[in-house]
Amino acid sequence: MLILGQCAATSIEILGVYALFSRFGSVGGWSFGEAALFYALVNITFSLADMLTRGFEVFGTDFVRTGAFDRVLLRPRAAALQLAGHEVRLSRLGRLIQGVVVLAIASRLVPIDWDGPAIAMAIWAVTGGVALFFGMLVLQATMAFWTVESLEIANVLTYGGVQAAQYPLNIYATWFRRLLTFGVPLACVAYYPVLAILKRPDPLGAPDWLLPFTPLAGFAFLALSFLAWRAGVARYASTGS
Repeated sequence: MLILGQCAATSIEILGVYALFSRFGSVGGWSFGEAALFYALVNITFSLADMLTRGFEVFGTDFVRTGAFDRVLLRPRAAALQLAGHEVRLSRLGRLIQGVVVLAIASRLVPIDWDGPAIAMAIWAVTGGVALFFGMLVLQATMAFWTVESLEIANVLTYGGVQAAQYPLNIYATWFRRLLTFGVPLACVAYYPVLAILKRPDPLGAPDWLLPFTPLAGFAFLALSFLAWRAGVARYASTGS
C-alpha cells in the first residue's frame, strides 16, 4: 500500500507538468513528451538514491543526537557503508515505478531512437544521477556533525533539485542555469543526457561531444561530499547520551 500511495502521490507532479504544457503548447521550445523524458530520468535516479540513503537522511536525529553513531564507529566496517545499508525503503519503489511509466509514455510521444548508444546514455545518466543525489544526502548528514540535527533545509537541494531538473535548463534565468550546472550539477545528470538521448543540439550552445561526459559530474560531487564527510567524522564528539 505504501508503494501504491507513493506512486499515486508523485503522479500529481507529472499531471502538473502536463497541465502547464497543455495550456501553453510548448515551453522554451520543448514539447510535453520531451519534458516527460526529463521528468522520468530525474525521478528514476532520485528514487534509487532515496531507497539507499535512509541512514544519511536521519543521521542527525537518529545517530548523532542519540549517540548511536558511537556504536557505528566501533564496528569493523566503514561508517558510510553501514549508514547506506541502515534501511532500504521499498516504499520509494512507488516513485521508481511512476518514473518508468512516464518514461514509457515519453517514448511514445517523441521519436526516441532507443539504439545502443541511447540506452547506454540513459543507464550512464541514471548512475551519475544516483551518485549526485547520494552526495547531496551525504552533505546533509555531514552538517549534522555541527548542528546535531538532520536539517530539513537540506531538502531544498534534494526535493527542490528534483523539481528543478524536471524542466529543460534553457527556461531558467542565467544565474540559475549556472547553479544547476556548476554548483549542484543536476543539469549534468538530466538536461545534457536527455539532449544526447534525443540527439538534439543544445540551444544554449554546449558542444555535442561534451554531452556523454556530463554524468561524470555526479561522481565528482559524490567524491567531494565524502571528503566533507571525512572532515565531519574527524571532528565528531559523542553526545554521551
